[in-house]
Amino acid sequence: MIGFFRYDYGCHFDGAFLDSRYFESTDAALSKEALATLGWAKAPKGEREMVASYWVQKGLLVLHRA
Repeated sequence: MIGFFRYDYGCHFDGAFLDSRYFESTDAALSKEALATLGWAKAPKGEREMVASYWVQKGLLVLHRA
């Protein structure tokens, strides 16, 4: 995960490296590639929700603070 601190915003998610490729946070392929890296395609249907939840919590929201 790549991020930085902005005084007017706080922590800001900028992008992520997945399998040696960098994806900006605005890249439409980011979540698709992240889920593929986490094993979405091979996960049983009952575990896919867990994989998606993990990506959201540990990936997309990791730099956001409530």
